[in-house]
Amino acid sequence: MTLLGLKPIRSEKMAIHVHCLIQKIGEIDTVGERFYAEIQVNSRWREPKLDGFKKNSVEAFHDWSAFWNPELSVINAFSGVDESIAYSLMYDAEGKATLEEQRQLKGSFSECLELWNYPFDVQELTVKLQSTRDESEVVLNRDPSVESRINRQTFTNRQQWTLSKTVRVWSTTVPDAYSSSRASQPTLCMCCIVKRKADFFIWNIIIIMICICSMIFTTFTIEPGVRLIGNRLALSFFILLSNITFKFSVSSTIPKVPYLTYLDRYIVLSMIHLCLVCIWHAITIIFNDSSVRYVDFIAFLVLLSGYVLFNGIWAIKSKYLSRKRRNI
Repeated sequence: MTLLGLKPIRSEKMAIHVHCLIQKIGEIDTVGERFYAEIQVNSRWREPKLDGFKKNSVEAFHDWSAFWNPELSVINAFSGVDESIAYSLMYDAEGKATLEEQRQLKGSFSECLELWNYPFDVQELTVKLQSTRDESEVVLNRDPSVESRINRQTFTNRQQWTLSKTVRVWSTTVPDAYSSSRASQPTLCMCCIVKRKADFFIWNIIIIMICICSMIFTTFTIEPGVRLIGNRLALSFFILLSNITFKFSVSSTIPKVPYLTYLDRYIVLSMIHLCLVCIWHAITIIFNDSSVRYVDFIAFLVLLSGYVLFNGIWAIKSKYLSRKRRNI
């Protein structure tokens, strides 16, 4: 019996069992939608044409291209990723052969990183393994005998993120854009989850914003009316400009994305509240001296209650997002 003449042809649908070891997660660029990872992906499948051969004689052959291959590739890897592939052969107790492909990858991978809930965001870092064969030939499955794992000790962004302990693996299909038959290509997704640590943003941005915005209510201590309206407006504008200056000073810590993040919405709504107070001070001149104090006091209660309610709702929602993150 000889190995010559074996051709990589299969008539039946092949099951490919895949597991991975995420050796390292490096820099996570949420704005650039990319992350660095070092990962080993092991894929195995049955090779019945090698059943009964001696393992040493087969491995000495070295020409693995002579055998059937699922033609796997990582579709979300950038062009500069360092990739090496090796093959090995395994036999079970009954002498049935299984080919295993060990794929080592080091480099940056693309990922859609949404920042709507920033800085309470949770990101999925996914490596997508795909076969160029269509789903009628190949099915990619999570390896039931080997659990996918992640090395959390090598995580380099511990100051900013919390890394999950487990790796999620699931199968899906992706339509083949280059096929006119609407065929789909089997894809296996291997994902770990990172959660941003929000303490820095709470203490250095949110708390400072609350302190600055709360000072706007001190302007109500100035006597309302035409005579001192300039003092009220000058103090209100000074606080508003202080808020704007602070916003620009912390802009380097806020991702520049074409939509409002959760933190952006808080800052913008806080500034709108300051503007409402300034507008109120400007229109107090339409009231006569006998009623302006009473109306001004009512406006003070309404604006203060609105600001307290706004911060209360924001705090409750933030707590909800934090609790939701812990359950992921």
